[in-house]
Amino acid sequence: MIRVEVRAATRSEHAVSGTVRVDPAEPVFAGHYPGFPLLPGLALLDVVQAVVRSCPGREFARLDGVERVRFFHEVRPGDELAVEVEFGADGGCAVAIGGEQGRVAQLRCGLRVPAVAA
Repeated sequence: MIRVEVRAATRSEHAVSGTVRVDPAEPVFAGHYPGFPLLPGLALLDVVQAVVRSCPGREFARLDGVERVRFFHEVRPGDELAVEVEFGADGGCAVAIGGEQGRVAQLRCGLRVPAVAA
């Protein structure tokens, strides 16, 4: 799991978008790959979850399975990512991730939002 700070975020009932800078100090870069550091695709899920959790009412949400994913471009230390999440009526979400180099990834995943006790 990587630390993610969502900077600028725009939220609505059916969508959220946010900007995330990939911290070059993340320990994951030391071993993935030495001499050519790349953010693992799995770590992009941490980024998506952080953007989803920045949305009021979804602070405790978690991704619940990835139905499909497609990677288009690598993510390097220091990259800034634009993450757009659309919430579906079926409880899932569609995600588009872009960066300075263009489209980075697209995915569709389940989303579990626990009921909060009043």
